[in-house]
Amino acid sequence: MRKLSSILGDGLSIQFSTPTAVEVKTVINQIDYTTSSLEQLSVLFRVFSVVTQDKHSMTLGSSEHAKFESEKDRIEALSEYLNQHYAQDISLHDLSQHIFCCERTVNRIFIRHFGETFSQRLKKIRLSHAARLLETSSLKISHICQMVGYNNTSNFNRLFKRYKGITPREYRDKFSSK
Repeated sequence: MRKLSSILGDGLSIQFSTPTAVEVKTVINQIDYTTSSLEQLSVLFRVFSVVTQDKHSMTLGSSEHAKFESEKDRIEALSEYLNQHYAQDISLHDLSQHIFCCERTVNRIFIRHFGETFSQRLKKIRLSHAARLLETSSLKISHICQMVGYNNTSNFNRLFKRYKGITPREYRDKFSSK
């Protein structure tokens, strides 16, 4: 019961994974009007058991969720998250989990606020960091490529040229302070 109490928090709603929701629905559908009170209570405890075992459940309206009530707060949180984790393999799902909303909402926020999709924004952030490293360091281009989240140097070179109009090597030669 303690675990259920911690999930329920202050009586706020809970978001469950789809398999858990389907299982809970199946268990609840076993109740009918002829079921005794004791059997209904047994079904309720089975529901509690299923719910508390869901590792992907998320309390909505919790203090973490409340941080992102306004779109401005969500935009700031998304920008901060991307700037801190741009070198990692980030997905739309990761961002939606971070700000407690669905992936479609995150995508709409990106398009409405930044005028670009999540993947376009991530690419721009990665390539901006790469440009800064090319200007200020003497690290190998292949190493910079990996530092900013790309595993394929030729793909990185192609994207960089499309973004900046010149190759990473040409960029370094032109703008390097080293």
